[in-house]
Amino acid sequence: MGDKDKKICKLAKEDYLKDEFKKYKELVKDARYVCRKCGRVAVKEKRLCKPEKM
Repeated sequence: MGDKDKKICKLAKEDYLKDEFKKYKELVKDARYVCRKCGRVAVKEKRLCKPEKM
């Protein structure tokens, strides 16, 4: 499973946000979903572990 398939919630735990911040910004730009578990946001529902439409 590559980074493009992982949940943003999991990527954050792997220091992805610190190391690949530019890529992360693209994943959350124009977000439409928020994770009920950790509060992270994403454009695509499948990128969060407990998504809810905003």
